[in-house]
Amino acid sequence: MLNLTELSNESTCELSNSYYKFEAYSYLFVMCPLAMIGIVLNLISLQVFRDKSFNTVTFKYLRLITLTDFFICIIIIPYCITSYTQPFNKYDLFIRQLYLAYFYIPGANFAINLSMLLNLLVTVERLISVGWPTHKYKLFKPSRYYLSCFIVLFIAIVSNIANFMLYEIQLCTSVMTRSFTTENWWAVYSLVREVLTRILPIVLLIIFNIILICIVKSSRRRMKESINVSHSNGSNNRLEKRIWLMNCVKKAKSKKKLSNESEDHSKQLLRIPGAKRNRQENQLTWMTIFVAILYSTSSIPMVFAYPGLIFKAEQTQTKWYKMYAVLVNILELLQCSFRFLIYYCFTTKFRQVFHVMYGLERKKKSAQTTTVE
Repeated sequence: MLNLTELSNESTCELSNSYYKFEAYSYLFVMCPLAMIGIVLNLISLQVFRDKSFNTVTFKYLRLITLTDFFICIIIIPYCITSYTQPFNKYDLFIRQLYLAYFYIPGANFAINLSMLLNLLVTVERLISVGWPTHKYKLFKPSRYYLSCFIVLFIAIVSNIANFMLYEIQLCTSVMTRSFTTENWWAVYSLVREVLTRILPIVLLIIFNIILICIVKSSRRRMKESINVSHSNGSNNRLEKRIWLMNCVKKAKSKKKLSNESEDHSKQLLRIPGAKRNRQENQLTWMTIFVAILYSTSSIPMVFAYPGLIFKAEQTQTKWYKMYAVLVNILELLQCSFRFLIYYCFTTKFRQVFHVMYGLERKKKSAQTTTVE
């Protein structure tokens, strides 16, 4: 998330936060409710993912992403309140500055980088599962799953250690950046870090998703062709049986038998071994694709908010930049809050466990029983 607060600059210990009115309204009355909704929805998702049926590697990664989103939704609420309301005294202001400099800025950047890397990791896992399924169990064994999580966590921590040293805070003074942040090496380091932890993962995420969509579409096309061939073979067999039956049995009985045979044939197609598993894998793949699309729609605008790409460093205090930053933060919070809807809409297993866990299945059955009576 972006830090958009300009705290008091004064040797006079002025107790005020500087912000535009539209910022206060946006952060307090739009983002705080969205964050509360996100906390509830992510808690529900975490509880559903605790079910033993979600034991695949993909769901384990999605559980970590949900936990990261939950953390972002939690820390954004104190940020909105402390940065866009006025402090009561100098100690209150000091505590707000401590939260901003040593918890929110490092924590939010760490969570965003971690979420980025986990989204990339789950997309790679799905790509290998769909495109090269024989290599999946070699690359994503349980031991390597924990190793991949450790590597991602290590990268996110190392890339954000410097955020703890950016600001200097003293009682009754404003938040000041340290002297090394004006050096040339820091500008180069910041740009390289932004490219490696934000821009490059987004580019890879987009490329991998395009490849994944192409593979899924080609596999569906091949599946449709094979089903059409099986249907044509079945129809030829039924035609021969119909000629034989019409010569041996009455017309009414033959029609009835043909209809029964066609129903049996369609049921046999649905009961092909592995058909249910293929359907679940297909749902999981499309869910991963839409999760990545949702994540990209919020992450790409955030990349352009980095000072020096579109906006110059001296423009970060202008009204237009702050409006853009509000939009970016709202998009980021929306994808953290409403990922639950993608889980629910695209995964039958998630929907079934959710209904059973919260008693919706019983209510549905009781309503059907009442209707029959």
